[in-house]
Amino acid sequence: MAVFDYVAIDAGGKRATGVITADSPRAARKDLRLRQLSPLEVNETQQKSGAAAVRGKSVSGGDLVLVTRQLAMLVQAGST
Repeated sequence: MAVFDYVAIDAGGKRATGVITADSPRAARKDLRLRQLSPLEVNETQQKSGAAAVRGKSVSGGDLVLVTRQLAMLVQAGST
């Protein structure tokens, strides 16, 4: 799945921006319409190299290692 930046108009006529994950720009526009938003722009996000992306926000390598270690400890604790 790809990550897309979008600009849309909500039901109240206000401009809304954000990030959405979808298979294609067409699927992203369809999902926005299901959320009661009228898409104006949908562009694929260029992710930063060397960093994992979580909903369009980058995570440093050190943070990713820390979270992975903590998750491994939780899984180990639950399996005994």
